[in-house]
Amino acid sequence: MIGFTEKDSTLMILVTQAITFFLFWFVLFIIIRAILGKEVVYISKTTDETQDSVIELTNTFTKTPYKTEKGLLIIEQEFHQPNIGEIAYLDDKVAPPGKYKIGMFRYLEVKNGKISDTSSS
Repeated sequence: MIGFTEKDSTLMILVTQAITFFLFWFVLFIIIRAILGKEVVYISKTTDETQDSVIELTNTFTKTPYKTEKGLLIIEQEFHQPNIGEIAYLDDKVAPPGKYKIGMFRYLEVKNGKISDTSSS
């Protein structure tokens, strides 16, 4: 029979506590990123032929409204600020080409229903 000394028990306790500490912070980090919307969403589906689980990765987008002189502009944003390539809608239709003022000094240039440029002048 293998016996453990007090030194071995203390070492096992320290290792267990260290692993628990790192797992706690790792899970907390994942939860915070998911809440902020910067984490990918995992969608699980099965195929008919193999019944194997397939994982698809998709980005999360938020529809963010902006009041403009031309109407309500809605941007499907991935992050907190609008970025080039994101889809823009004006009054529930794809936004026509043009320059839209979305803040005191913030402008978006839209072409083909997508943001083509952002500026602050």
